[in-house]
Amino acid sequence: MFRQSHWLLLDAILCIGPANANEQLRDDALEFLGPLPSKRESPDDNPVSPHRMALGQRLFADPRLSETGKESCDSCHDPA
Repeated sequence: MFRQSHWLLLDAILCIGPANANEQLRDDALEFLGPLPSKRESPDDNPVSPHRMALGQRLFADPRLSETGKESCDSCHDPA
């Protein structure tokens, strides 16, 4: 039977482990991929326009594009 100290140790491992793993994953990704560019270039045959940006914002906020049709991309992701 587990003693209280065993439960506390298990609790600590479960709480601390994933955070360290997430930090390590982030650090590995940054080292492999490098930083994101500060400005994104658009292809010559598909230039950015106010109309296309508005369309992208509407699609990002549209829940109908999700698997369940109930959550939009912006419910989890902050585009800012």
